[in-house]
Parts: sequence; structure tokens; C-alpha cells
Amino acid sequence: MSKFRNQQILGSAEYDGVTNSLDNYDVAGKVLGDGVHLFATGPGTCIIDELIFIAFDLTFTDPGADHNIGFELKYTIDGGDNYVDILTETAAASLPMIWDDTGNDTEDFAKGVPVYAFGYQLATPANTAGSRTFQVPAHAAVRLLIGSYVAGSLTAMTGLDDFVCQLTGRFN
Repeated sequence: MSKFRNQQILGSAEYDGVTNSLDNYDVAGKVLGDGVHLFATGPGTCIIDELIFIAFDLTFTDPGADHNIGFELKYTIDGGDNYVDILTETAAASLPMIWDDTGNDTEDFAKGVPVYAFGYQLATPANTAGSRTFQVPAHAAVRLLIGSYVAGSLTAMTGLDDFVCQLTGRFN
């Protein structure tokens, strides 16, 4: 048995125009499914090891408050009628900051630099990957919704475009 976990990109997509609602992706990268789901597990289960955010456009209107990027990660095995929550993060202390209003800068994000969302703690922006893993059953469709949060509440942020999210892990 290998000591390596053989991680790969399970799903990748671009979110364009992140707003005050939890948005689905606009442009699919490596995608299996119907345009709503980021990827499907197929006949075997999968393990999700990490959610990676990559911002390619950090030119946006000053939102006037500290903004964090939050998400809902869910799966369905019945075609979307019922979703099972894998992980939802909306609390500022658990999310990377996209805008620091005091410093007027993008805080934890730099153009094209990955930010690892699982296990993220605001006090350690130089976060490391791999503190949580999640198993998803066979024949499931996985959905990732992202949004801009201020103090735990969804809040509009004008001009946040070209935002890529990737889920990494392995298929069993």
C-alpha cells in the first residue's frame, strides 16, 4: 500500500460575479453532470481533502466592510431533490478574508495564489492544507456554492469576478 494519498482535482469551476447569494459556478472546468453539480462520484465513493480558492481578478469596488468568502458543500444521491450537507462555513473566523476594510487590501488573497479553505483560521493566513477530509457516497453529485460574507451574513460585493474553486481528493 502506498503512503501517498494520490490526490487529484475532483472538480474545478469558475465563479463569475460572486454576489450576496450563494452562487453556483458559471464556467465549468473538469465537470461531470448537469451544470449545477461540480462533479459526480460514479460507482465508487470519493474522499474530499481540500477546497482551494484562486482569485484571478482582485479589482473590485471597495465594499466598505470586511468580507470573507464562505461556502456550502453538499451532495445529492437522488438527482437534486434532497441535499446532504458536507460542510458549511459562514463564520468570519473560519473563512479567508477577501477584503480587509481597515487596511484597504485583499488580505488573505493574492492574484493567482491558492488559498486552502478547509481548516482555515483567520489568525493563520499562511494556512496549510489537509486538516479535514470528507467521504461522499457512490453515485452522488457534489455541489459547491460560494458567497461573500460580512460578520457571518451574506452580503453583496460588486466586481468579484474570475474566482476559481477546486475540490481535491481521490476516488475510491
